[in-house]
Amino acid sequence: MKKAVRFYFFAFFMVLVHLSVGQVVTISPEDATISDEVTLRFDVTQAVDERAEGLLGLTDGVFLWAGAGDDDNAFIYGPDTQINFGQAVEGGEMTLVDTDIWEITITPQTYFNIPNGVEITRLGVLLKNTDGSAQTEDLFVPISAGDFIEFTQPADYSAINFVDIDEIVTISAASSSVGDLEMFIDEGSGFTSVATANSSSTISFGYQVAGQGQISVRVEATNLESEGDDIERTGTLDFFIQQETVVESLPMGMELGINYNDSDDTRATLVFLAPLKERVHVVGDFTNWELDNAYQMKRDSDEETYWLEIDGLTSGADYVFQYWVDGAIRVGDPYADQVADPWNDEFITESVFPDLPEYDLREYGIATVLRTGQTPYEWSATEDTWERPNQEDLIVYELLVRDFIDSHDYNDLIDTLTYIKRLGVNAIELMPIMEFEGNSSWGYNPSYFFAPDKYYGTKNDLKAFIEAAHQNGIAVILDMVLNHAFGQNAMVQMYWDSEENKPATNSPWFNPDAKHPFNVGFDFNHESDYTQRFVDDVNRYWIEEYHFDGYRFDLSKGFTQTDNPDDVGAWNQFDQSRIDLLTRMADEIWAIDEEAYVILEHFADPNEETVLKNEGMMVWGNSNEDFRATLAGESLNRSFEAVADVGRVSYMESHDEERVAWEMLTMGTNNAGDYDIRDEAVYFERTKLGAAFFFTLPGQKMLWQFQELAYDVELNDDRLGEKPEPWGGVGEVGQYYDNTERQKVFSAYAALIDFRKQKLEAIKNGAITSILTGQLRRITIQHESGSIVVIGNFGLSPQLMSVSFPESGTWYDYFSDDTFEVDQLNQEIPLVPGAFHILTTDELAPVEEGLVPFTLPETVTSIDDLSGESVIVYPNPSSQNIKVLYNKEVSSVEMINVIGIRENIQWHQESDGININVSTLSVGNYRLLIHTATNTLSFNTSVIR
Repeated sequence: MKKAVRFYFFAFFMVLVHLSVGQVVTISPEDATISDEVTLRFDVTQAVDERAEGLLGLTDGVFLWAGAGDDDNAFIYGPDTQINFGQAVEGGEMTLVDTDIWEITITPQTYFNIPNGVEITRLGVLLKNTDGSAQTEDLFVPISAGDFIEFTQPADYSAINFVDIDEIVTISAASSSVGDLEMFIDEGSGFTSVATANSSSTISFGYQVAGQGQISVRVEATNLESEGDDIERTGTLDFFIQQETVVESLPMGMELGINYNDSDDTRATLVFLAPLKERVHVVGDFTNWELDNAYQMKRDSDEETYWLEIDGLTSGADYVFQYWVDGAIRVGDPYADQVADPWNDEFITESVFPDLPEYDLREYGIATVLRTGQTPYEWSATEDTWERPNQEDLIVYELLVRDFIDSHDYNDLIDTLTYIKRLGVNAIELMPIMEFEGNSSWGYNPSYFFAPDKYYGTKNDLKAFIEAAHQNGIAVILDMVLNHAFGQNAMVQMYWDSEENKPATNSPWFNPDAKHPFNVGFDFNHESDYTQRFVDDVNRYWIEEYHFDGYRFDLSKGFTQTDNPDDVGAWNQFDQSRIDLLTRMADEIWAIDEEAYVILEHFADPNEETVLKNEGMMVWGNSNEDFRATLAGESLNRSFEAVADVGRVSYMESHDEERVAWEMLTMGTNNAGDYDIRDEAVYFERTKLGAAFFFTLPGQKMLWQFQELAYDVELNDDRLGEKPEPWGGVGEVGQYYDNTERQKVFSAYAALIDFRKQKLEAIKNGAITSILTGQLRRITIQHESGSIVVIGNFGLSPQLMSVSFPESGTWYDYFSDDTFEVDQLNQEIPLVPGAFHILTTDELAPVEEGLVPFTLPETVTSIDDLSGESVIVYPNPSSQNIKVLYNKEVSSVEMINVIGIRENIQWHQESDGININVSTLSVGNYRLLIHTATNTLSFNTSVIR
């Protein structure tokens, strides 16, 4: 729920998505008015918001967060305080009356501080726990308005009234019931009666403006026909003596936003785009937050660009300011690089962002900051020689600063670069970091597109992080959100239809209604020249100012004006106009930086994606379901073929999908005997198996943070909520980093990425044949630098895999450092479930021992029994155990040495065969006899040390 405000009509950015309430909350009595005592009862079990699950089972510490208002905005009036970040509302504590059933009794008039005579039609309510981590959705309760008075002229008492001296302004009001009305005006020395209207529901008065300033208006209604109590309503009108907007050409070299004077730190020029608006004033610290005609902006000859040079500034001082547009709209500078948020800045710590300017004018909303005399960031000379990885070689690490490190601080993120570099990736993709609504967020709710969100640190901290990443050979890609903006955005607020609660039809930037079905926030019109200018300015800014190496564009399929608001299938179809829009944008980016990465989260018609890739862009490639279903044993029909698509940034996991390890942990129920995928030791190995068939195929690759530790926390238990970190904190997840077996997963990932780097030419340019579906999968690569064979068993039982090697000779097993002699090109290799091998004809740098438990037998013995079923004995020779894959019941096992003596051995039958312990036998050759009720099998075996 957005913050309740008092009588300032901020409904235009308070977008409430739940428009009705079922059985979550009820009010008693049902016909109550705001002056009655009412009881609100909540049934948390009926809540649909996933965040409400954290309220289930609580016995205390549940609080009401609520407001009162009208049909446009149910949160206009609120209690003096709200529960916020662990500080509970006095009087807002709920009472538990039954399991998950909570009640509170209030009188809305006094609880919400509702002025007498104000029309109230509904309450906005929700429940939160003490720290705000769990809550219901926004819910709405209708309530009888009772008698009320409405000011009808001027219509908006929160707006500035621009007038001339001695102008007659009509002041009108209406009551909900006929009665005797009287109007009073106070010009500063007390209220004086100015008009009466008996037996009427309306009253008017022509007020002659004597000068600039503020007056108070009070209307009283008595003897109401409704027989209700006498009522009154008081409001305040601000009159400002207007002057004509000066038309003067914008000085040369000025750009939209704040232009600092290089030679005079006492001056700055503000430039603001406001088509169709009549006048704009700059208001802020330097005007004592009052309108001043000395700060009315001039208008360029283009009739839509406003500008003003401000002087008398103190170098290095922070000035908070806004643009007041036509006296009714208060917004910050859309191009400013720092935002002042009166709701959320107080919760940003000094260690993350020091010396934030004080700004608490919640009635004015979001403002922005200017500061002259800033010392430009001094980039290291290494930036001049930085060469980003080739586009086709990208291995990207997607990262959400909020959940990657507890401090959510760029400076601490720099310290973790060693961890990321050790993994071996060559690019980091930061989830959106431009100013978003609130503090804790994924970032896909942007409001100010040129301002780094302060929750992660200062702009110089961000630059230092990017510089440090480059020095470690890692490119930095920004997840860019240009499909939509959210309600705090200045451009949304400037052109708003308050009756329809959406962007107005005359908005230069936004569609009143989204053109596609998956939209969130407010949909940019990408065919608008204004939007295209804004998009190009944003893209140029982050590359030039922060040295980002490129972008991943969120929801790029939404960059369309083809109207498919409800038809997902039609939205997915080939759209040439969308191709044209994206190609235009990409060309503008490449005109700034010809090697910048352009990655699209597109998921559209494959032919459309092919066209975009041919233009030089890349597309996100979701292989999550293929790997989840295959590794969890749910389906072996899923193919990995798409992973090899060049131009496709393929991923097994991203922020939008459930973790592969979570799938195995919770859904891996199709097991065989003792082989249980839900066993941690099993799904760790299967995680490595999936990675082996991911990194050894061509095409761009991406990991989602902590995938390399087999992170297995569910996404959708609290989809947007903060997730626990693995760095040694409290609880099981907090110990992930220190877990030896999870470290082996990390090291296996690092070894696979290193293998990819060593064999990159072969992977990119070799001749590839593969089997990428089914239980037994294989990748074969032939290249002049050496051949590669990757094999793996994705099934649930041991298998003998037929492998055709492209050449004979000595082959090297990458993870075990064993050699494998290939005399015949067609070989049979036993693979237990989850096992994989990466075999090469050239010996590579050694890998840390013990990362995977699978070794190759020097020889494999295979015979057919009377039923024609295969029997496999391996490894042979062996030093510890011999495994016999055989699906018959065995009565006894014998090992006979070369002089015919039967040795004492230990053996036991398992679900897939026999395990024989030979560790107590002397080195030498033996005859192995396996007896069943109907047959005896015989093998030559050897014991070695």
